[in-house]
Amino acid sequence: MMAALGVPAVRVHKRPRVAIVSTGSELVELGLPLGPGQIHNSNSYALSALCRQLGIEPDALGIAVDDRTATRDLLAKGLRYDVLLTTGGVSAGAFDFVKEVQAELGVERRLWGVAMKPGKPLVFGVKGHTLVFGLPGNPASAMVSFELFVRPALLRLMGHRQTTRPLYRAVVQEDLKGSDERVHVVRVRAWRDKGLWQVSSTGDQGSGRLRSMVGANGLVFVPAGSRAVSSGEEVDLLLLREELEEP
Repeated sequence: MMAALGVPAVRVHKRPRVAIVSTGSELVELGLPLGPGQIHNSNSYALSALCRQLGIEPDALGIAVDDRTATRDLLAKGLRYDVLLTTGGVSAGAFDFVKEVQAELGVERRLWGVAMKPGKPLVFGVKGHTLVFGLPGNPASAMVSFELFVRPALLRLMGHRQTTRPLYRAVVQEDLKGSDERVHVVRVRAWRDKGLWQVSSTGDQGSGRLRSMVGANGLVFVPAGSRAVSSGEEVDLLLLREELEEP
């Protein structure tokens, strides 16, 4: 088509190079036995899969144990990419020093913390042309934060003008708990019934419950200050995937 129109060159956007670093000595790679208090490193696989949905093949750089030097070394390597995603180490615990290491490496912090549940301890900063996202360590928090903050940024870097997923109004089929100070982002199964979107939660909505993302094809938002949304009321629905059949 370009040749037929006589156009010798056009501007293009390259796919961004994305690095993923998981933090925490409690993490163990797949295939290795778990010790007391340890869990498998699922976040790298979940975030990699979400990147691949956009046609991006990320590099998982490994696990930064609870050691400042080890964390600094991996983050420094990740800052050579267009986008660096880290999980964990952004709360207020004794070993949560990702923010401090970022500052040492020259990352200019733009925000720390968002008023949503899950996903409150989100950190975002920049160093040169590198975007740096510090995502929460809990699996559901990390994936929800990716959907709402990282995915739009990646799409924009790829030249897309439409960077957000479609938003609809939906009728809830059960009571949904709210939060006094934060928007509650509920993982749901969504389907159409007589032209209207219907939603039901995927079960336990704890931020560490990766299962809450399994089978979810949408996110709904219970406004801050709401104690609950009652069955039959309408909420905003962010559709993650095409509609499923009515359960």
